[in-house]
Amino acid sequence: MEERLSSYLQLLAENSEEGMIITDIQDSILYMNVSARMLLNSDDVRNRSLSALIPIENLKTQGEKQKVFKLGNKTLSIRVSAVHVEDLPLCLWYLSDITLKVRLERELTCLKTIFDYIDEGVIMSDPENRITLYNKPISNFEEMNPDQVLGKHLDEIYKLNQHSNVLSTGIPLKDSYKRYSTTTGKELQGMGKTYPVIKDNKVIAVFSVVRDVSVIRQLLFKAVELQEGAYPKKASYGTRYTFKDIIGENHVMTKAIRESQKIAQTYSPVLICGETGTGKELFAQSIHNYKNVDQPFVAINCAALPESLLESLLFGTIKGAFTGADNMKGLFEQAGEGTLFLDEINSMSIMLQAKLLRVLQEKLVRRIGATTEIPVNCHVISSCNEDPEECVNNGTLRKDLYYRLALIRIDIPALRERGKDIESLAEFFLTKFARLYGKKTINLSEDFRRFLYHHTWPGNVRELEYTLESCVAIMDDEEELSINSLPTHLRSKLDQDNYPTIAIANSGTLSCILRDVEKKVILTTLQEHHWNIARSAKAIGIGRQNLQYRMRKLEIENQAFSH
Repeated sequence: MEERLSSYLQLLAENSEEGMIITDIQDSILYMNVSARMLLNSDDVRNRSLSALIPIENLKTQGEKQKVFKLGNKTLSIRVSAVHVEDLPLCLWYLSDITLKVRLERELTCLKTIFDYIDEGVIMSDPENRITLYNKPISNFEEMNPDQVLGKHLDEIYKLNQHSNVLSTGIPLKDSYKRYSTTTGKELQGMGKTYPVIKDNKVIAVFSVVRDVSVIRQLLFKAVELQEGAYPKKASYGTRYTFKDIIGENHVMTKAIRESQKIAQTYSPVLICGETGTGKELFAQSIHNYKNVDQPFVAINCAALPESLLESLLFGTIKGAFTGADNMKGLFEQAGEGTLFLDEINSMSIMLQAKLLRVLQEKLVRRIGATTEIPVNCHVISSCNEDPEECVNNGTLRKDLYYRLALIRIDIPALRERGKDIESLAEFFLTKFARLYGKKTINLSEDFRRFLYHHTWPGNVRELEYTLESCVAIMDDEEELSINSLPTHLRSKLDQDNYPTIAIANSGTLSCILRDVEKKVILTTLQEHHWNIARSAKAIGIGRQNLQYRMRKLEIENQAFSH
């Protein structure tokens, strides 16, 4: 029978990467190629029964169906085809190692299961923009069955397709608010990121991770509710500061404190103005706690949230107003007869400012999707981290809203304007962090004291606090605090032996001397840059609006417009 085996059939078997075995109809092995011998770990197999080598019952009756079996640590598959060679019936058996394939299939099943149990929605598409992955969270969010989506082109499902841009550019889209719709007309709101999958410098897939905005909204509402018990030792309803916590003897600061204490007796809207880090919320909480300690204090940063999310947080929602919306009180309602603090009001969109103005004027709020209005009676305190009049001029703050919010205005000076308060604050923070980090009493070196007054502190009190914590964290016990303890980014800018020298008056209070120095620095810089505000501000290291504000405060007339 061996002689009658076709030579071309044996040649085919010898050159096949797949294992190949030839048997007669009695299951006796006539030939086995090298690949098959390696897979079965067998050498001399001629005239042996194939059933003796392969642990499959009814091997002869399997037909042409593929069967899988284990052999040692390998997973193999086998299938058979019947052929006739010179009228001789033979069986051609094809043998493959599918260990890797089985492992990959198992891992793929695990990954798909994991994707279905995470909170974020995940959708992935291939280079042809066809959807290859669509997990359960995004299916629930978009209310579409995976069977409707998988294998479809993105444009068949969505009216907005960001995957195409990422596929062509390879540049990811960072976390952003997205309002989009499906081709069925369903409107959706989400926060999402879109990333490319790159292999061998080619984008082989694009995927998006999407979070349901309604879930984020619910978490934010919950966080606001939890504020009430956040700081029970000093004050209730999410506050911890009173006027006793404000450190400073500078006359501008003490004036602001006195005015704030008077304001606390009224319910007139208050606008607190000051650079970032000056302590605007500290003042807001102190005003609230001066008389309303038993009422809620609710704060929201207007710059931290997208417009639609901020709107629903402020005014509340009713169930069904949009996908995932539920009956929820807005912050105006949650504040009750307490205080609502709107931080960085100048970052709120103009459209939302108009809606806010109506609430302030009418003392009525309408939840999103509602047809009725609810009376509100909270004390509104807002803050602005830029000169509000400049914000009105450049269009980031409505003039009518500004006048409404600033019935009473409190201006908090920058740290660099507070004279000896800088040193008092430094001593306070050093005592606080020495206790926190288990250090003994910390003394300030003379060069560090000079640095405190020399540095402009663009981040104000917050920058001072973080800088001193960084210094204390790396100090040894009983080590004197010197400029060598400063963070690298500050130390690299500082020349220990070359502090700037400016001619100043020989007498007067420290505050007056500092004012004189500041005015001379600004005047000198303006003259050097031919009264160009933008270039002068950049040279000093402050913002353009800040420089204009300081010029008005120091009564410096702009020579560019005086001729």
